[in-house]
Amino acid sequence: MTTNTIKKPLLIVFMLLVSCISFSQTGCWKHVCGTVNHTLAIKNDGILWAWGLNDSGQLGDGTLIDRNAPIQIGLDNNWKEISAGSFYSIALKKDGTMWIWGSNEAGQLGIGDQIDKLIPTQIGVGAF
Repeated sequence: MTTNTIKKPLLIVFMLLVSCISFSQTGCWKHVCGTVNHTLAIKNDGILWAWGLNDSGQLGDGTLIDRNAPIQIGLDNNWKEISAGSFYSIALKKDGTMWIWGSNEAGQLGIGDQIDKLIPTQIGVGAF
């Protein structure tokens, strides 16, 4: 992996944040979280978006297809917080429920198995 490959995603995330903060545009990103592999974002309307590498399903769109541009994840509009691991993702909804997806090779999703999840999957039965 070249240095430019690593810098490009970071530059894109930085530019998204700067444009949102500087111009307060309608439809700005409320939260953005990224790794070298992928980026997650929640828009002000509460809808979840993702882009980047997707070899373990870490984008949550139900595929293993890499995405070069943001793609909407599901139809829910009540996402509150997000966190991106190297090959997995974690998010909280406004109701306090926790959702996980992506690589589960070492059981890092905390669901009791080692099966990758390609879409957001609720962990536990209630709000945390």
